[in-house]
Amino acid sequence: MHSIYKNYNMNDKWKNGNLYATALEFRLLRQHGYHVPQDVFNTIINKRGAFKPWLCEEVKGILCLYEASYFSIQGENILEEARDFTRNFLEEYLERTVDQNDFTMMINRAICI
Repeated sequence: MHSIYKNYNMNDKWKNGNLYATALEFRLLRQHGYHVPQDVFNTIINKRGAFKPWLCEEVKGILCLYEASYFSIQGENILEEARDFTRNFLEEYLERTVDQNDFTMMINRAICI
């Protein structure tokens, strides 16, 4: 974890454009007590403060962002908004998805926690 954190600190762009990798590393680092600012998610927000439309194409990344949002610190509005946005998206995704598979079961588990 420490080497991932050191690498994060040396790279300004971090995982620019890869929601899954950004959210996963954010969650893992926070989970292990490292301070990672919510600003790593600035790349998924447009100038008006809304989430960018391409996020809806990355369901795996949205699930990871939803899980990462639970490691927010009070006052981190990006993560608070991300939790609402991703939960709504994932619930709608489950309603539209007919086939039950491992991924939909992962979403169900995450939402039920």
